[in-house]
Amino acid sequence: MIADLEKLQGTWNIVEFELEGRKMPAGGSKIVVNGTSFTTIAMGAQYEGTVTLDTAATPKTFDLHFNQGPEKGNVSLGIYELDGDTWTICIGLTGRSRPQKFATEAGSGHALESLKRASG
Repeated sequence: MIADLEKLQGTWNIVEFELEGRKMPAGGSKIVVNGTSFTTIAMGAQYEGTVTLDTAATPKTFDLHFNQGPEKGNVSLGIYELDGDTWTICIGLTGRSRPQKFATEAGSGHALESLKRASG
């Protein structure tokens, strides 16, 4: 069985983005996974760091450790589902708790994103 980290390698385009219960424009935002490193380009900023997965958790979890960009030195906690070329994540903003479900609401500090693998 191929590990999730291996399946996540490459470029992912953010196709849906919801922040604290509000749908936001996702145009042009993407996440690139290379080994355990990630680069996110979103809302005019670039974020870089490392990702750690826990595939034994239910739902599966991930931690983003930022080492470059506006969130440098911070950690965000999230949950994810991976289904072929679709990657769904729900992440807590810096300092917020790990989401327990794939949903956001006002004041939650959570963001829900749907990503599709980039072709080519």
